[in-house]
Amino acid sequence: FMGRALRQIVESRQLRLLNTVLAELPTEDAAKVAFCVSKRPDWSQLLSEAEASTVGDQVCDEVVELPSQTCADIVQQVQTPSVYWKIDIEGASLPCLRSLSRSSLGSHMPRFFSIE
Repeated sequence: FMGRALRQIVESRQLRLLNTVLAELPTEDAAKVAFCVSKRPDWSQLLSEAEASTVGDQVCDEVVELPSQTCADIVQQVQTPSVYWKIDIEGASLPCLRSLSRSSLGSHMPRFFSIE
């Protein structure tokens, strides 16, 4: 059931899933960052962080190159006014809000935020 419901929400564009690495400051166009993907979903992280914290059985199952974007870049890319944003980005919430506060996105900004 959940897979079907999630697919419908994504297909209707009510939910957008982006494979990107969040940055606080804008980077060069199309800047790519190495990202360590683990079969353990709670362990995937930047490759530089993975190399610095190799402990026990933590391993990269795959390394992928992902674009680096600020939260403001994402809002500009989506260009759909939102009422509500749920931000759960493991320690990157403050950099995300900083990038938004430096932007001039106006009506594209959501009215409400929930931050974990």
